[in-house]
Amino acid sequence: MKMKIRHISDLKYIAGGIPALAAGVLLVLSAGFSSCSEQIEIEGNLDASSIENATAVHGFLNVLDNPRLKVTEVRTEPVTLQLQAALTNKYDGIAYFTIEAAVDDDLVAQYNTQHGTDFPVLPAANVTIEDNGKIAIAPGDKVSYTFNMTVSPEDLAEGTYVLPVRTVSQTGDVTVTEKDAVKYLLFSMLGELPSTAKSSGIISIAYIEVNGFNPLNAGEWTLASSGTQFFDIVNIFAANIKFDEATGRVYLSFNPNVQAILDNRDKYIKPLQDKGMKVCLTILPDHDGVGFANLTDKDIRAFASELKATVDTYGLDGIDFDDEYAEYSTHNRPGFVDPSSIPFGKLCYEVKRLMPDKLCTVYFIGSATEGFLTDVEGMEPGDFIDYAYYAQYGSWSIAYTTIKGMDKSQWGPYSWDMNDYGEEWMMTDQVRSGGYGVQVCYDLRSVDDPNVSAGKYEYTLGIISQDIYGEGIVHSGINHAKDW
Repeated sequence: MKMKIRHISDLKYIAGGIPALAAGVLLVLSAGFSSCSEQIEIEGNLDASSIENATAVHGFLNVLDNPRLKVTEVRTEPVTLQLQAALTNKYDGIAYFTIEAAVDDDLVAQYNTQHGTDFPVLPAANVTIEDNGKIAIAPGDKVSYTFNMTVSPEDLAEGTYVLPVRTVSQTGDVTVTEKDAVKYLLFSMLGELPSTAKSSGIISIAYIEVNGFNPLNAGEWTLASSGTQFFDIVNIFAANIKFDEATGRVYLSFNPNVQAILDNRDKYIKPLQDKGMKVCLTILPDHDGVGFANLTDKDIRAFASELKATVDTYGLDGIDFDDEYAEYSTHNRPGFVDPSSIPFGKLCYEVKRLMPDKLCTVYFIGSATEGFLTDVEGMEPGDFIDYAYYAQYGSWSIAYTTIKGMDKSQWGPYSWDMNDYGEEWMMTDQVRSGGYGVQVCYDLRSVDDPNVSAGKYEYTLGIISQDIYGEGIVHSGINHAKDW
């Protein structure tokens, strides 16, 4: 029978063996980003552990309920994360290690420099680690018991905080590699802001064509029983990546409708965010031979910086990429690379590096359909692309398998055009039963739009809501026309 250590105090009942430490930290998503360099390095199927001696024992830390280390949202109550120490190989002694909140100005400065951010450190007083972080792994086991880290929002202003978590080895036979020694966790303090999370874990995304329709309509749909907002993310469709004839490079362009929404964020964006929804900006090529798939590394860094400036200026929650209408093959643009999903993946990586607390999402169309199978700076695409979704309305796809490191919870297999098809096409029941995590509703308008038949949205969204959330849906009765 295997022996499990639940607390350090259990060690007094274990005789024999030389104490050894198995401590460590799994390479964190945010810590994995490299700072700017002349070239953005891509890697194939590199397994760092294969480089090490096969018999060496290294430790790392798993965050069991947030393995991709997305930003953890904290509202008015403390939030608990479940952690587990683990070993790369079995060890025949007891492995001891310490997990600690490393409130270290140098570590925080290093993180912020690497990402171009200015996040404050989460105070140690707001962090509690079970057993004071003194954790052990029993002889012959590769994982510890599950232990908790609790973060309290007490006396903290709203905003994003960074917490370096350090693992310290107490036994020389088991080591913690340099890259695994510190894990950076991000926490977003949201105060009284409501949550849109549902028990199924599925997120719903509304695309709003703002050339004709008001994004506020996305905020008028709630679940019938819980009262939770139906939509989690609202994508403003769309700004453009364009070719500048004068400079020969790319830039971000807003048409008058997008500009009106951004300039009046307190009217069109903030009300949605106040209901708990994320509001992101979709970026779309514009028929001039440039897009996300043919950018040089220099263009990628410059364009990602422009996107970050836009998100910061207008208080957005992320960037969504839709690689349609680039017309790569019909234009001869000197100074650009041959189009492929590799530059596209690099751009997603760079956007996430600069905005680790924001969303980076991909509409699976155009060059994206080649898949994202190449690591960037040692990171898998599934770690820097938060969500992706199939773009052929009324059709089903499991193409998340072509995005290295992505799992079903990040993928939308079946997007729905709100103004096409009948309910006989709907397969949204399979989204939940199949374990997928995203449902897209494209081109949402107001219920009273002349091109939306009476009761259509209530009926269609009612089916979708029952399928993915097990609840009916209610419209507020309020409609928002284009008024800019």
